[in-house]
Amino acid sequence: MSALQIFRSTILGALFVAMPAQADTVHERSLIATRTVTQSGQGPAQAARAMTMVHVAMFEALNFIEARYVSRRLVVPPQPLRMSGAAVAAAAAHQMLVNLYPGEKPQLDGLLRATLAKIPENQNKESAVTQGRYLAMNVYVQPVATPPERAAMRALASESPLVLNAAASEFVAARGLDLLESARLHLLLSEAISLTYASASSAP
Repeated sequence: MSALQIFRSTILGALFVAMPAQADTVHERSLIATRTVTQSGQGPAQAARAMTMVHVAMFEALNFIEARYVSRRLVVPPQPLRMSGAAVAAAAAHQMLVNLYPGEKPQLDGLLRATLAKIPENQNKESAVTQGRYLAMNVYVQPVATPPERAAMRALASESPLVLNAAASEFVAARGLDLLESARLHLLLSEAISLTYASASSAP
């Protein structure tokens, strides 16, 4: 069995034993990102990198307001901030996608409005949106690391990274995690996928 088949079997097998969970904001924005990146027609390595940047933005924004993990990119406040995690995550993902695909801004703006309309006003929503956008901009200007060349990764990169991201997204959604943990797992999986494609595209 190839490395790709093992990866996909692990993801899909976990789905069958996981309890179903309602789609959270992180999962919703991941699906929107997948659709946006697919429509862009980018190559595998570029598409995988774009997905990673969206997931980095969501994780860093959520971690910034919850102060749960040490960040590799931002200085996190010592105490959690009182604002909507859903709004922060949605705004961060939206801003990253707009940065990456400015031509899609009108459609992305509409999708963000639809998401925000479902969040109660008493959750400091407006400040959360501002914070999410600002943090995504900070992430956007920082480079995403790429690994050394590894020709062995070619086998795993034989399929579209968006297929792997979609499978990973469904796997994470089925875990029933809170928003930050969902964002963190999305990030770890998308980073692994992105590094795989970066390695495969640069290998001789």
